[in-house]
Amino acid sequence: MLIREMSADELERVVQLKPPAWSDIKPYFGIYLRQPSCMPFVAVEDGEIVGVANGSRQGDVGWLGHVIVSPAYRGRGIGKRLVLFMIDRMKQSGCRTIALIASKDGEPLYRKLGFREADQYVFFSNEEPAGAPQQEGIRLAEAADYEAVLQLDRDATGEDRSYLLDEHQDRLWVVGEKGSPRGYYAPQLGNGAVVAADEEAGSLLLHYKHSLNGTRSVIPEANEAASRILSRWCVRHEETLARMVLGADIAWKPERIYCRIHGSFG
Repeated sequence: MLIREMSADELERVVQLKPPAWSDIKPYFGIYLRQPSCMPFVAVEDGEIVGVANGSRQGDVGWLGHVIVSPAYRGRGIGKRLVLFMIDRMKQSGCRTIALIASKDGEPLYRKLGFREADQYVFFSNEEPAGAPQQEGIRLAEAADYEAVLQLDRDATGEDRSYLLDEHQDRLWVVGEKGSPRGYYAPQLGNGAVVAADEEAGSLLLHYKHSLNGTRSVIPEANEAASRILSRWCVRHEETLARMVLGADIAWKPERIYCRIHGSFG
């Protein structure tokens, strides 16, 4: 079996590997292919793509995501080989920590490889809008806000996710004065990322987000304020997924993350 870089002309073949229960993976692989911070690789056997994985370098933290093996090739150790390969590549790129959100099927393997649990992610969703949108206190971000938005994100995550936010800086909603926002909402970034420095800002942004349409928010279990706020309009799903790390601890502030970006980026 050969593990090599994925090429753009393989996108449609990789999309076919998507497990039935997963949401569309094509937009994320589009990001992986165009962003230098991302490292999508495929496992190939007899000319057939039988597995895929991506690593995203966010400062000195690497996120492992979309580890998929074709059903016909499971049970042969391909997933383990992909994970070990990606860990090595991300370490070579300068990552001190490898992070991931583990599926229930994948969690036992990650534990065997030395990953440890850092938190659980909790899923909330509402099928109907949460009342009329409340825009008071919320505004579209301006150019003068962007550096503060990036700092908000770095302070909350302990990572550099600017390569993702750069593509959305003209579509951000913020709370706070010009040049010093206290929170942001990125509607088209993954699950609709929300990061806030305080509960008031987080509450305003979450209410605005869930007032627009039936949607989903995924939060660290440690963010009790977000859980309390979302419970007003949303159903909390029973299943949680583990956030796991290998290497140095990440200096993050889960209480400031009111919705993650995606399982591949934190």
